[in-house]
Amino acid sequence: MPRFSTEEIIQATGAKLLHGKVRNFSTISTDTRTIVQGSLFIALSGEHYNGNDFALEAVNKGATGLILTQEDVEISEEVTTFLVTDTRQALMKLACLHRQ
Repeated sequence: MPRFSTEEIIQATGAKLLHGKVRNFSTISTDTRTIVQGSLFIALSGEHYNGNDFALEAVNKGATGLILTQEDVEISEEVTTFLVTDTRQALMKLACLHRQ
């Protein structure tokens, strides 16, 4: 299973690290129903929802990393939190990192 390091995430997506520890993530989720302990949650947004609104729920379910498009989401400084302009683009760039 691919692992994504904090450094790889920043390099691939151009993300700004807002706070948190340097970590490796082996699981990425875009849906809080599929979060497992240690997941990286990518807050996708659509016409009728804003994924940033689910960041706290993702953390409560075990996510230790977040990729968000809003800086004002109140999350513990222990959670590794990245800021990007487009989470869909970030997800696609991460998917390309470990293509076989």
